[in-house]
Amino acid sequence: MNWDFPPSAIPLHLAGLVSLILALLFARYRDKPIIFVYFIFTISVAFWSFGEFFQRGAQSDFQRVLATSVNFTVIPLVPVLLLIFALLYTGRESLVNRISLGALIGWSIFVTLMMWTNSWHGLMFREISMNGFVRGPFFFVHSVISYLLIFISIGLMAQRFVQSPQQRKQTGIFLIGVAIPLAFNLIFVFRLVPVEGDWTPFSFVLGIAVIAFGLYISGLMDFSSIARQAVVDSLQDILVITDADDHIVSLNDAAKRTFNLSDRSAEGMLIEDLFGPEWTKNLKLKGEDKIFGELAVKTAGNFSAYFDVQGARLRDERDTQQGHVYILRDITERKAMEDSLRMERRLAEQAADKYRAARDEALDINRQKSELMARVSHELRMPLGSILNISELFSSGHLGLISEKQKAAVERIVASVEDLTGFVNEILDEAQLSSGQIRVNISSFNPIQMVEHVTTQLQHTARQKGLTLTFDVASNVPYTVSGDQMRMQQVLSNLVSNAIKYTDEGKIHVQLFGHEGQQWGFSVSDTGIGIPTSQQKLIFQPYHQIETTKDGEFGGLGLGLAIVNRVVELLEGDIQVTSQFGQGSTFQVVFPVHIEVKETVPA
Repeated sequence: MNWDFPPSAIPLHLAGLVSLILALLFARYRDKPIIFVYFIFTISVAFWSFGEFFQRGAQSDFQRVLATSVNFTVIPLVPVLLLIFALLYTGRESLVNRISLGALIGWSIFVTLMMWTNSWHGLMFREISMNGFVRGPFFFVHSVISYLLIFISIGLMAQRFVQSPQQRKQTGIFLIGVAIPLAFNLIFVFRLVPVEGDWTPFSFVLGIAVIAFGLYISGLMDFSSIARQAVVDSLQDILVITDADDHIVSLNDAAKRTFNLSDRSAEGMLIEDLFGPEWTKNLKLKGEDKIFGELAVKTAGNFSAYFDVQGARLRDERDTQQGHVYILRDITERKAMEDSLRMERRLAEQAADKYRAARDEALDINRQKSELMARVSHELRMPLGSILNISELFSSGHLGLISEKQKAAVERIVASVEDLTGFVNEILDEAQLSSGQIRVNISSFNPIQMVEHVTTQLQHTARQKGLTLTFDVASNVPYTVSGDQMRMQQVLSNLVSNAIKYTDEGKIHVQLFGHEGQQWGFSVSDTGIGIPTSQQKLIFQPYHQIETTKDGEFGGLGLGLAIVNRVVELLEGDIQVTSQFGQGSTFQVVFPVHIEVKETVPA
């Protein structure tokens, strides 16, 4: 099989070689979809150029039919690849799906099959011979669709050229690369230039060379550009690029997801149309080129979201403003948390204000109550003292002789007045302690003498109930201590009186002891009714008495232990109770050996 290649075939052969070289140069970048399409495109054009080369060298009808059939394995694919390239470059990736790819590639395969079976039906070419071609009706259908695909590709590039000033340079190069084959093909079809044969594949080689230059200067074949785009698309923050007039040029994937947009639907949109009229109101300049602010936006699904906006002006090498880049960070959760914290803070402040008001009111009421009780108790002391003095004069006979019966009645009056005076004294002490009006007098004294005085004073009361009152002194008791002797004596007297009051038989024992070197104290133990565990924490509260089977069995106001507890605290001491119901109680009080002077009891 002989081939004779004329000089006019040599440019086609060179065009095929150039296409193969370009394919090899871009092969390493074919993992990027747009570069992969360009790679297949260059391979197809190379195949077409070599096919046209062999068609020019054919020496028989068979050779010419064979070369033409081989050519048509790629001729219908070339405009399809050109359209896919244009769709990817102009941001219409969503249109490049399985259905559209299936339809376009299916069409090119169908055209190829029509060419390979042309000898059966003659619809593609009625005649292919050394004398020329006689085209059939399907050839014109194929041609119309091919031109339509090329025109659509040119239209997409032209639209991008008009709407994207920032990318106008590379888009213009791509537009020229796409238009060159169309121009050459029209020259061939309409015989505008007297040249021999079809130079369309050669024109496509020129076109792909121009497109290669555009790919190079646009950075689409640069790994760093690919990496940057990958980083941008992986950002969780929204990134928007606009031109100088704030028309949207590009969005990252986060922006597309958030606002349910595609590059095609967002292209040319004003940024205010996306983010609302509050966009310009809420953004502020920071320095010369920085922009910042916060923005409330309706996202896809009409959800409200808050964004922190950071932006910057884009300038070219001549310092001319070309556009803006904006990054929006979703701060919806942070804003909700801040609002929640502010609400909680307001509620806490309101609660604190109410608490302070209630506390101040309670303190004021307590102060007024204490002052009232102290005033009433003080006013009661004088008439009670007078009644007591007069009763004692009657009982002693200084006001005249009285009968035994009258004397017994007067003695009952004296006993009742003494009880009432004790109640009044307790009320006055508790009121003064509560209101901080008790003063202490610190002096040195012998604790042994104090205990002897109290036990001697209460021996008669104990014997009247048939009880034994004893005391002993440990060897480590300090000889001298400092404190308010009168108040400490009051504490011991109240504890011993309580023990006598709540003990029907047995004994009361007072133990005086030293404690850990710098402390001393005393304990009062009895064999009385004891204190239930549930009430042991309540007995030091004012007006609380141990619950017994008979109401009012032991009398009193329930102030004795409350006064004891307050005085012990005042004198820097500590009081503890150990008791078992029905088996008696032990109260232990410990004081420091040396007490600093205090003016009053804290309120």
